[in-house]
Amino acid sequence: MAHPNAVPLEEVLPALLQQLPLKTDYAENDPVYRCLIQLLRANHAAVVPHAAALRQIFAQVLSPPKEQLTDELRAELEQVAQALGASDVVRQQQSPCITSFPSQHFTMPQLSVLAG
Repeated sequence: MAHPNAVPLEEVLPALLQQLPLKTDYAENDPVYRCLIQLLRANHAAVVPHAAALRQIFAQVLSPPKEQLTDELRAELEQVAQALGASDVVRQQQSPCITSFPSQHFTMPQLSVLAG
């Protein structure tokens, strides 16, 4: 995504994530998942609250059928999903006792090392 601040991601992301993973036409998987990876690697504030949902979506799209993803994108998503799994953000989103903390206190430093 060339200009993520030009899109109201706080509004767009929830609607997009509800449609993922795509079930029949996989042609849009490459640009969609590359955009999500880019936002995660940039630790964009709009994506942090959706880290746990993204991890679940990535797990689903990494499952069969294999033709959902190119080998290159599959490898990249596996790497990002692994980093999300190690992320405190995901664990905190899954724990009901953490929900009172503001999201700006949670970052995904593991993803920043994936930027390349």
